Amino acid sequence: MTLLKFPEYPAIGQRTLKAKSITKRNPSRAIPAKTTDSRRASPNKTKLVVNVSANGHDLAAVHRLAAIVESSDDAIVSKDLDGIIQSWNPGAEKIFGYSAEEIIGKSIMLLIPPERRNEERMILERIRNGQRVQHYETMRLRRDGVLLDVSLTISPIKNAEGKVIGASKIARDITEHKREELRQRALYDFITKVNRTSNLTEIYDAAIDAILLCQHANRAVILATDLNNTMRFVAWRGVSTTYRISVEGYSPWKNNGSVPTPILVADVPAGLEEPVRTAAQREGIRALAFVPITYEKRLLGRLGIFYNMPHPFTREEIRPAETIAAQLAFVMNAKPH
Repeated sequence: MTLLKFPEYPAIGQRTLKAKSITKRNPSRAIPAKTTDSRRASPNKTKLVVNVSANGHDLAAVHRLAAIVESSDDAIVSKDLDGIIQSWNPGAEKIFGYSAEEIIGKSIMLLIPPERRNEERMILERIRNGQRVQHYETMRLRRDGVLLDVSLTISPIKNAEGKVIGASKIARDITEHKREELRQRALYDFITKVNRTSNLTEIYDAAIDAILLCQHANRAVILATDLNNTMRFVAWRGVSTTYRISVEGYSPWKNNGSVPTPILVADVPAGLEEPVRTAAQREGIRALAFVPITYEKRLLGRLGIFYNMPHPFTREEIRPAETIAAQLAFVMNAKPH
């Protein structure tokens, strides 16, 4: 047998390369190798036995494959048939929040919500039977407890004899894609309600539903100007009577003829004036957005969008709320309070 020197790839996510002797075998296969060293294998290393042809084409292919795994934005993970994680790439660290050192050797169940753990048992059963699982949409857990929408593709890993010894998993974060679908559906439902009813209470209630779904917010309110141009609450969700009494009549925009624009406050202790700052802090509101409801430059009211944690807003993110405000403006102008 001919011994070749080959770089030992670290567990995906590690970047240091180290020389490793492997045995040349017949070309055409690359398989995971079990260590025969009496010392315990390092938890950050993924050992590969690679069959290389005389011209080295297979070796080059392995290098390319390692580079693809290393640079992928998707999570690429391998596990054994007991669900123990064997390798972990930088994409997995970015999506799930665990480093390779933290997660390799641990159970894949760390990533699975309790109510979905039966899924993993069914997936492993299919893998043991040599079956693939393709584009399976489900939920998984980040290290910080946040739920993610993911699309999974899982394939069996076989040894040289064709026996299934584990599984490779590609997980794609589709959370934003799912949220966009939800936003579009929520806007459609709201506009349908506006077109089907003339009842302002029903329209306001539908607007609150749409705001919470589109903005992924914890609470929301709608205020409308009365005949004296004073802001009054007309709909709300998740705020107390004390809060409403404290801020009713307040407008964040000055009546100086300028067209009001959205006000985005990522962290309530900063960027808010009284009485709203104190009222928001007492209510447990940590971030908020005020979106004006205007018709032909006239201020008819505002949307209030609230979060229980600091929230770094983007201007693009608030577009759905502006769409809701524009629809409300037509209704409120036609049926003033």
